[in-house]
Amino acid sequence: MFKGIYYHQTDEKGRIRIPAKLKAQLGEKYFITRGGLGSLVIASEDYFEQNIFSKIKDIEYTDVDAMRSIRAITSFMFDIEEDNQGRFVMPPVLRDYAGIEKNIVTIGAGNVIEVWSEDRFNKNLNGNTDYEQDLPEGSLDFNQVLKEFNKLLRRNSNTNGQ
Repeated sequence: MFKGIYYHQTDEKGRIRIPAKLKAQLGEKYFITRGGLGSLVIASEDYFEQNIFSKIKDIEYTDVDAMRSIRAITSFMFDIEEDNQGRFVMPPVLRDYAGIEKNIVTIGAGNVIEVWSEDRFNKNLNGNTDYEQDLPEGSLDFNQVLKEFNKLLRRNSNTNGQ
């Protein structure tokens, strides 16, 4: 289980390090993607396989609604490739989504690691969840994307089960 809070900064190239105590639990391969409330999520390949990939493999490409959700999930998911100093470049599209410029907060959040702009994290901690106005134009909050995706999965399982 991931836990703890770590304050740090991106460097001039937008690179960060995953705190060692969190990284030790990730395994060999892990991804970063959009998270809820304007954060980013880092999780292991196993986590994404169990919670995302295994669920989308049977969805028909012609299912327009399902494919919209799948695109929203997978198009913002990136492999983390670290340099020899343990840093990785956070993709600009994810930095923009999370409002990350310099100061960041990385937290253990149970099954995943969350990365936040320090400002957005503090606002959220204080009950200000009016973050959607700060998301890049056209962005959806990832929690909403996952809710829609889970509705579609339930719809498909009900259709297939009848």
